[in-house]
Amino acid sequence: MTQQLIQQLTEQLQKAYICEFAYEPEKFLTFDGTRAYHMRMNLSYFYLKDGDKITREVLKKTSEFVKTMIDFIFKDASEVLLFEYVYNPKQLRRFIRQSQIVKDHFVFCTAEDQEETMLRTVRCSINHPSELYKLVISSVYQDFRPYNQTISKISNTVVLLNPDKDILIDVYDDRGCDIYCRRKEDYHALLNFCKERVDHYTKMMEKQDYEIIDSPYGIRFRK
Repeated sequence: MTQQLIQQLTEQLQKAYICEFAYEPEKFLTFDGTRAYHMRMNLSYFYLKDGDKITREVLKKTSEFVKTMIDFIFKDASEVLLFEYVYNPKQLRRFIRQSQIVKDHFVFCTAEDQEETMLRTVRCSINHPSELYKLVISSVYQDFRPYNQTISKISNTVVLLNPDKDILIDVYDDRGCDIYCRRKEDYHALLNFCKERVDHYTKMMEKQDYEIIDSPYGIRFRK
């Protein structure tokens, strides 16, 4: 990934919160001006039936699946790019070592409701995808700390990017995650890997009377 492309992504995430590229029907994340392929899936909700509550076992299953996704996306990766919306400072140091940081950059967000929020872009070296487990699992337990108090707390939103494959993942909390891909072949490989959970989310939205907008770039929803 070139520095120019990193700058383009940074500018997009400055102007709009990451989740807006998932649920706003006409707002799309782009790679070098080309619309990204996108999927949204259920995580903990995948294991629940109507009326069920989140349990330790559900969160454990969710965490194990998230680890397999990280392995899939970051296989053979030597670096990861982190985009962090900094609401509380110094949280990221719980998950990455100073010696891992290759480049670190801060800018202010420009979205109307985010003017005082910093967007941090951190390029880090990794030896294995497992070095990212703690970070993504912390998002799974974000609202359920009593179920696993060994997990370091994080309240900032952190989005992970594989800069070699241009695949971006946002595990927003235990409920689900968004994945954005630059290349169609990566999108279809991940869609096949996560198909049950993507379909589960789509059916859930249908039940809530959302209009399904299908396209070669993924499914969107409109109320």
